[in-house]
Amino acid sequence: MPETKTAPAAAPAKDLFGNVAPVPADVHEEERESQAVVRLAGGMTIDQLAGGDPKVAQAMLETRARLLEQIQSAALKRTKPTDWTLYKDKDGRIVGILRDSGAVNVRKVMGISIFNHRPTDGQIAEPRVTEERIPDEREGKEGELLTCYIAEMWADGICALTGEEAPDVYVGLRSIDSKNKGQFVGRGHIQDLKASCRTTLDSKVVRILSGLRKVSAEVLVLHGIDLEKCYRGSGWGSSEERQSGKVAEEGVADGVAKLKEELVRRTGGDAAAVRQLTLDITKSPDGKFAGFQSVDRLTKSWQLEGAWKALKAHGVFGDQAAAAPGPAAEKRP
Repeated sequence: MPETKTAPAAAPAKDLFGNVAPVPADVHEEERESQAVVRLAGGMTIDQLAGGDPKVAQAMLETRARLLEQIQSAALKRTKPTDWTLYKDKDGRIVGILRDSGAVNVRKVMGISIFNHRPTDGQIAEPRVTEERIPDEREGKEGELLTCYIAEMWADGICALTGEEAPDVYVGLRSIDSKNKGQFVGRGHIQDLKASCRTTLDSKVVRILSGLRKVSAEVLVLHGIDLEKCYRGSGWGSSEERQSGKVAEEGVADGVAKLKEELVRRTGGDAAAVRQLTLDITKSPDGKFAGFQSVDRLTKSWQLEGAWKALKAHGVFGDQAAAAPGPAAEKRP
């Protein structure tokens, strides 16, 4: 059984000016931590490698900076929009945080090795899980306690291209966030929390050693990342609004209304046909996403454009099918 202890609920992360930070607290902590843990393999400093000569040390620093910029650029080009989550502050500044999927490719480009995961259970490295009882601060629940599980794990990392290492990198993942809401960790089982902890730890090591922690929107665009296709974090409305599609691009609502009219026209007003056609034109080409049941879920211009394109090419209600004789054509007014 996990060890149990009682602790106060964590406060929301704040920036240097006392504002609630748009980027999660663990990312801010990760940036501070990277400055402390990253060092050259073998513990050597630039000054030591330069033999104490300041001119040689400066030349080495400049060379390393240029090489790192080139390496980071190559790594960025190996990522795609869905490898990034964007965060926006109250002044509209946007930064991207590398997700687990992107960390896999960056790790390959930069030759990052992650090892010595701990603690271990026999021969298997597995996060340590403890249990906290925290105050429930939701309205009407004051005075009650919630059970929060914490999965903790450590690992070491080294980057072959830069010669830097990051020992004792730590991740502590909680099942309940600072607002007493359950964190999404698969089906909510402890085993899902453990798996998420391991993935988060590996991604953290990659971000630290690659230097790709908080990447500006300008840099992402420069490397071909379409910001409209990235995931959205805080600063873009509440999580409920992001998930339900209430935060939409300007002008998309008008386009969705026109698409609705066209779906009704092409199906002759058959509600079941409209519903099936909506799924057909919004599903992903690889079949991994089954599509939306309503075009109201389309909030981005690229989604709308894709739906129109799929509609025109549809085998039953598409442009070519509408021009051909047969039952499908006869059904349309």
